[in-house]
Amino acid sequence: MPLSAATLAAALRNAAGETLRLRAFLDDLDGWDGQDCDTGTNAHLTLSAMAASLGDPGADRALPQALERVVEAGVRCGVGHVGVLLTSVLRGWEAASESDWDPTPVGVRRMLCASPWEVEDAHMAFSVAVESMFDEATPELQTLG
Repeated sequence: MPLSAATLAAALRNAAGETLRLRAFLDDLDGWDGQDCDTGTNAHLTLSAMAASLGDPGADRALPQALERVVEAGVRCGVGHVGVLLTSVLRGWEAASESDWDPTPVGVRRMLCASPWEVEDAHMAFSVAVESMFDEATPELQTLG
């Protein structure tokens, strides 16, 4: 399956559906250390808005333009810290896919390895745990054949 706007839209719809199903669990995880117990709800609202921004794209729409629409939706409709985090990750993907986008496995790997904190216009103070997750996931993606 080629990575296209249609693929991204399907992934965002699936992610929104999964966060809806896991909302209560994720909200509960956010309850430690005096937090406000809304991460699952915020993730669902953000992913739903991102998915809706693409509508039902044709398979021929290019991924970089779809990512631009999704990031705009995240900026306008993202909710909470998780909304900022999701938007930042997708902005990193958008930045990596803007120059000489090549939807081959190597191009996709380059996009997925983009760090959200390396994008100049994405600003968020990430927790050490989130940075560690990205730092550990990136080498795993880079070792894929």
